[in-house]
This record gives sequence, C-alpha cells and structure tokens, in this order.
Amino acid sequence: MNAGAGRVRVVDVLDAEHIVLNGGTNLGIKGGDSVVIYANDREIRDISGQSLGMLEIVKGYGSVTHVQESMCIVKSDFGNGFKASTYVQIEGLAGALLSSQKPSFLTVIRGDFAKPV
Repeated sequence: MNAGAGRVRVVDVLDAEHIVLNGGTNLGIKGGDSVVIYANDREIRDISGQSLGMLEIVKGYGSVTHVQESMCIVKSDFGNGFKASTYVQIEGLAGALLSSQKPSFLTVIRGDFAKPV
C-alpha cells in the first residue's frame, strides 16, 4: 500500500465485518494487505508545548479482500467485526473509551482513516 498519510478513508460501511476504503490499485493496494482503521482524536503536546501530532484512536485491524481501481473492501481480522456503523457517535471517542461496556472495537464510521500495518 503506497497510500499517503490521511489519504485513505472509510467511504462506506457494508456490515459489521466489511468496510469500503477510497483507495485501490491506483494507490498500490493489493488483496491481502493488512490495514489499521483509526480516527484522529486530538493534538497532543509534550511538556514544552511542542506538538507531537494527532492522537490516533485504533478502531480495528483488517485485511483487503477485494480490490478495484479506486476502492477496496476490508474484512475485519477478528470474528466480532469492526462494530461498524453508519451513524456518528454523539458521545465522541472519549466517551466510547471510558464507557463501562467497552466493545472489542470502537465504532467505524465514514471518514475514519486507514493505513498499512
């Protein structure tokens, strides 16, 4: 996968185990590629105030199962899926992380990011 940072995004949620990314052979994505699905939470700064970058909240890991020129399908690597959803969480990422009933994966939504692992 030759995708630049922040370039590959979740563009559709097919079901709890399958999502569609907006990159395919045009970005060097191949069947079997492993990806991490994540969301950017907030900028983190060190004690001196220097930016360390955006905190990535991992939502799941998957493998590319089908590739087209400009899109691909990713299947969750775990039997319980991505906990995929087409709606936006009102509580936000912090609420999901602090919840007493923590799912194995956070909810995957359109616009989340993907990168190779």
